[in-house]
Amino acid sequence: MKTRRIFENHFSEENLRSLFAGKIYFSKSIGLDKTTAAAFEENFKGEVDIIERKINNSTYHFTTYRQMLISKGPKKYPREISIATVRDRLVLTALNQFLVSKIGTTICQTPLPQLTIQKIVGAIHTGGFDCYLKFDIEHFYASIDHAILIKKLRRKLRLKEALYLLTKAIETPTKGPDKEHSGKTKRNVGTPEGIPISNTLANIYLQDIDSYWGGRSDLCYYRYVDDILILCHQEDAESIKALLTKQIRKLRLKFNNKTENGSLNHTFTYLGYKFSDSKVGVRESSVLHLEKNLETIFSKSQRDSGKDLSALQLWKLNLRITGFVVGGNKYGWLFYFSQLDDLQLLSHLDWLIQRLFRRYGYNNSNQVKRFRRAFYEIRYNLHHTRYVPNFDNYTFDQKRNLLIQLGITFHSDNIEDVFHKLIIKAAAELEKDVQSFS
Repeated sequence: MKTRRIFENHFSEENLRSLFAGKIYFSKSIGLDKTTAAAFEENFKGEVDIIERKINNSTYHFTTYRQMLISKGPKKYPREISIATVRDRLVLTALNQFLVSKIGTTICQTPLPQLTIQKIVGAIHTGGFDCYLKFDIEHFYASIDHAILIKKLRRKLRLKEALYLLTKAIETPTKGPDKEHSGKTKRNVGTPEGIPISNTLANIYLQDIDSYWGGRSDLCYYRYVDDILILCHQEDAESIKALLTKQIRKLRLKFNNKTENGSLNHTFTYLGYKFSDSKVGVRESSVLHLEKNLETIFSKSQRDSGKDLSALQLWKLNLRITGFVVGGNKYGWLFYFSQLDDLQLLSHLDWLIQRLFRRYGYNNSNQVKRFRRAFYEIRYNLHHTRYVPNFDNYTFDQKRNLLIQLGITFHSDNIEDVFHKLIIKAAAELEKDVQSFS
């Protein structure tokens, strides 16, 4: 099938509707036009007509992205996330799907961090290396050079409609609440972080580096977005560092001052994990972050059911423990840290929750789930377990019964919408547990 036909198929009403249901509907993000996914769905056919017409004649323009800032911790600049409108997000999702289909998943898609960790553990256990190198690309997304990126894209794509959309997407500015960043001037450098094509474009930008280092047999190379880890021999460390730094500079990027060179006999961290004596644990700050969020459930809870933690708060607590699946995506702290082997940490977290029940005077601790049990189910029984909720499998009656159980008001004709909003909010809460290192 010719490239043009493939491109057109990705923007067909059938495919757009499928992408909307699977990728957009469960998102709570709202762009500058303040249109919700539910409102967009009401006029879906009309919106698709607009998309198809403007893409076919290369007149599609993206609405200025809305800025959202995510804290990266004290004394750190927040991460700027660009939020597209629902229509633009749908277009960008289809465009990303097209890119992946033409260029390949190996290049375009970022592997799940837990899968990367699994490979690192295997490499360490071979005993073939004695040294690690860590690099962090400074302001990665904001520093991507448009000319270099477009040149790389043109080598892979010759379809003018696709290149037009890609160029417009990365040039579209992001509007913050301040007048200085009014969003009126197009972007000349950097790709907006958070839009559906941002990770794909970042991977294409670094493809040559990934291919070179990933193809070497004398070391192990791993990259997750802007974090690079190399396992190697100590005598090669300085030459590796020098060459990689040179390659990065050719792309008009640079490493920050977090570069590390250490022995594998020493403890080091990567993507929130901690590696020590061939053991895989969790970085202390990552544990403390979760503990703080767990206690917040208790401290903010309304005692509307006497001496018991309310049904809604208990449900939220259990989701923080087990995580859940919705829209085919996995949410939760344990899903992210599914590669740890420090079971004592899980026992500690279970103990902490029981302690919080006692501290706040709630009596229904027997209804709370356990980290150790949830970890086992995620690792070994995810496709069959009922312990970890999969909301994709919930029937209409199950959704209704859950809303009743949680004391959430609804009408017979809006159960799906109320349930949808409940799960979106729950997913956002679980994302807070891992957003600082994912």
